Amino acid sequence: MGARNLTEEFIKVRNEIIESQYKHLNHNQRRAVLSGEGPQMVIAGPGSGKTHVIMHRLHYLITYGLSYNTKKVPPGITQDNIGKIKEDSKSPIANGLLNYYGIDSRSILVITFTKVAADEMKLRFAKMFKDENPRGKNITFGTFHSVFFRIIRSACGYLVEQVLREDEKRFILKKIVEELEIEYEDEQEFLGELQNEISLIKNDLIDLTYYNSMVLPSEQFRKVITHYENYKKRNEKIDFDDMLYQCYILLITNEKILDLWRRRYSYILIDEFQDINRVQYEIIKLLSLPNNNLFIVGDDDQSIYKFRGARPEFLLHFPQDFENTGRIILNINYRSTKEIVGSSNKVILNNKKRYKKQIETINGVGEKPLFINSEDGEEEALNIAKWINDCIKKGIDLLEIAIIFRTNIQARALVDIMMDLNIPFYLRDEIPNVYDHWIAKDLISYIKLSKDIRDNESLERIINKPKRYISKGIIFEAKKKVAVYLKSYIDFPIYSRGNLKN
Repeated sequence: MGARNLTEEFIKVRNEIIESQYKHLNHNQRRAVLSGEGPQMVIAGPGSGKTHVIMHRLHYLITYGLSYNTKKVPPGITQDNIGKIKEDSKSPIANGLLNYYGIDSRSILVITFTKVAADEMKLRFAKMFKDENPRGKNITFGTFHSVFFRIIRSACGYLVEQVLREDEKRFILKKIVEELEIEYEDEQEFLGELQNEISLIKNDLIDLTYYNSMVLPSEQFRKVITHYENYKKRNEKIDFDDMLYQCYILLITNEKILDLWRRRYSYILIDEFQDINRVQYEIIKLLSLPNNNLFIVGDDDQSIYKFRGARPEFLLHFPQDFENTGRIILNINYRSTKEIVGSSNKVILNNKKRYKKQIETINGVGEKPLFINSEDGEEEALNIAKWINDCIKKGIDLLEIAIIFRTNIQARALVDIMMDLNIPFYLRDEIPNVYDHWIAKDLISYIKLSKDIRDNESLERIINKPKRYISKGIIFEAKKKVAVYLKSYIDFPIYSRGNLKN
């Protein structure tokens, strides 16, 4: 048999074996797993088996490389080789030939958004293929933060102890704000918003020169950031946002290090791509060159983290940023009933900026979703509680009932009504207490002062509410005078004393 015929026969046999290996997957899942070189975009609808696809994609990469439906053939192939493959595709000779183009698992990087998800994915892959291909243990599973911290750590020598926790970051910002004598209403709310805005600056690669702060006057905001950055520099600290930002700066300014990590990870897979932010996306674009062997999985219809800096438009623009992108849609939902899938299809049609897709399911019709319209939050909570009571009367176990709310504050009315009706429940998150709000705290301080003018703590809280132009320096000095309450402090300027009486 001629060399050309041998090549064609080997390719045919190999394709058949690879197809049989993944025959349990549906058509589009199999297309995704066996997709070729270059950028591949998998739009995975809810319950469509996206993690299953990622697991099998990894198996395909390390076992067969990207050899399916290609003309890649091991050198020196013979008719005898092909015959032995047909006899036993699991034999050592067959494995050697079929796995000839298998990719070194050390060059594969899998990124997801949480440590829990990354650990679960690693464990799941190990369980699925532990007896089949031990080489898979060298795949890197991690979050954006862990992977990018590893990059800057190797270059800059950072230790884990140098990373600021979020509570440490908040404490430092609080001290900076006090030093700059910046006034605010509610400490918890203000510092939370300040932290979020500083993160936004880093994650969106925003130039401070042209940025108008939503939390503070822009000049004050720039001062806070300058003081904060100087603090970190003096104390050799970084925060979680720096893991991303410093990695980006390092890669765009150091070609040698960039080339090192490009060669280290030739194949990059990313889960939940709709949640990616700008700095993460820019780093991935840098690392994936020159071959752009990017396999991304996401769903533009499931983007809910824009308030944290997620940019779902990067998923929509991906084919424009990466030429010749393969696109596969996983549109079969294995989790939900026809009624639920049908309702969700109707709702999402209101989103005009999306990849057009029609989700289907192989499951039965199921119960029709019940829609309850309510006038306000309290009526809504009452309606939910009544519905739960009806379920209890029908013998439904409370452990089978879950209430999902959009924001924690919405849980307040639900908690109150369920306690009134003696419906047992478990609340996963702490809910905001109306008495913790700064307005409530101020009112309580006024009430306390009306009963006891010597209550310095309450007086300090409301002394400048409304504005009475009493400086923090004067208040600070007053606090140092033991057993002297603020109202009688002799060092108050005359105009401040008058304001205090008022």
